[in-house]
Amino acid sequence: MRVGFVTQLLWSRYGLFWHKLFESLDAEIVFSTKEGTQKQLSRLDDMTFSSYSFKIAAAQALSLDDVDFLVVPDVNYGGSSIKGSGQDPWIADFPETLQQTFGALPKIIVAPANAQPIISEFEAMLIDQIYNLVDAGVMRRAWGSRKSLLKVKKIKRDQAAEQRAQSAVLGQAWYFSQDELIERINKKVELLDANIVDESPAIETTSDSAPVDAVVVNTVLTDSEEGSDEKADVRKLPLLQANLDPAMLRQQAGGLANDLLASDQEILGASRYVGHKGNIKKLYLVVDSESGADAQLLRKIEKQTHKAVESIILQEHFSESELFDLLFITEEMPEIIVEDDDEFADTDTADAVA
Repeated sequence: MRVGFVTQLLWSRYGLFWHKLFESLDAEIVFSTKEGTQKQLSRLDDMTFSSYSFKIAAAQALSLDDVDFLVVPDVNYGGSSIKGSGQDPWIADFPETLQQTFGALPKIIVAPANAQPIISEFEAMLIDQIYNLVDAGVMRRAWGSRKSLLKVKKIKRDQAAEQRAQSAVLGQAWYFSQDELIERINKKVELLDANIVDESPAIETTSDSAPVDAVVVNTVLTDSEEGSDEKADVRKLPLLQANLDPAMLRQQAGGLANDLLASDQEILGASRYVGHKGNIKKLYLVVDSESGADAQLLRKIEKQTHKAVESIILQEHFSESELFDLLFITEEMPEIIVEDDDEFADTDTADAVA
């Protein structure tokens, strides 16, 4: 059994579980190569996508035409909306849109990227899909031994870095999957931040308005306040949305975004979260020039926050070849720390062995 993986969209959130699951089933794991993906990109030049990231993801899928199953992420699994990104079929339901657009694909297995799947639902679905290739008992044992990987530890906040930052960088999570792109964006923002003049008064927040788990800081810590020469050269990097816990951000969005997809909720939640921080003077939104969804989010954030807002348009800073290299996700396994949780104990495996 050959199983291909589309790794382009939020691979770090879902990849470990699905990779290890099929590894347990002795499947041959297949990833798209850069060369194979680039070859397929030329087929898509006349098509419209949500962003270049989704175009690359579609090209990855097309390059994996010789597998039995194709594991495809759903970046907004279980959600639906007629507003914001919900109007974009690629973002709203990438697996379904992929299948409808390119009929001649291997059988698709949907991998939820933004929510933990209902264990029994997906176990039954997989058994049904691969019943003729894998014994149901083997499937259940593999599922039981790997399902603990569905429980992912929350991202821990770096409070010191949050307090040093004078700006924040927001954007769709799939723009922040590669360290090199994040560093390039950081450097551009540092140059832009050098021109920030703080003319705004400190924002006083109350317990009613402060976001959950937020530490409200009205001044940027100086080197002297840190009291250490060793910290004198610490870069005041922008606060990255990618370094904040996605579930917390969706919670922050609250009633403002209940009718939006989870991916939009994360961005609007991040805008609200940093909006309560007095040391953050400016917000930058990373956008794709071809994305109508990004343009809508930019307008929403401008209305929602009292901070200055500026867009960083990827195509204005990087050539297409650079952008491909910076966005392309390799088959390298994501580093995910797993929590121990009784809910995900390997009871299925123990029962099967017994």
